Amino acid sequence: MTKNTRIWIRGLAAALIGGGSSAVTATVSASLIAPGTFNVGSQLHNFLTLAGATFIIGGLLHTAGYLSQSPIPQEETTITTTTTITAPAANATGAGK
Repeated sequence: MTKNTRIWIRGLAAALIGGGSSAVTATVSASLIAPGTFNVGSQLHNFLTLAGATFIIGGLLHTAGYLSQSPIPQEETTITTTTTITAPAANATGAGK
């Protein structure tokens, strides 16, 4: 796996998690607005269902946004540089010694 592919996958995972993190604020907000319906006591099922649904929807939306900006990993580019060093010709006459 190339470096660019690893970076792309990390970005994809970060978008999913970042979008899903909105589930925390949505679920806490819902429990403050309607504590009889969304709480961690008797209505735990509703609370967790809301958190899961919000995580999935938010994660998918952010992931789709990431994919619209970076649909595939960038192509690896390799640059090869060749250096040629030429030695000076030997002095056959012996002059300059």
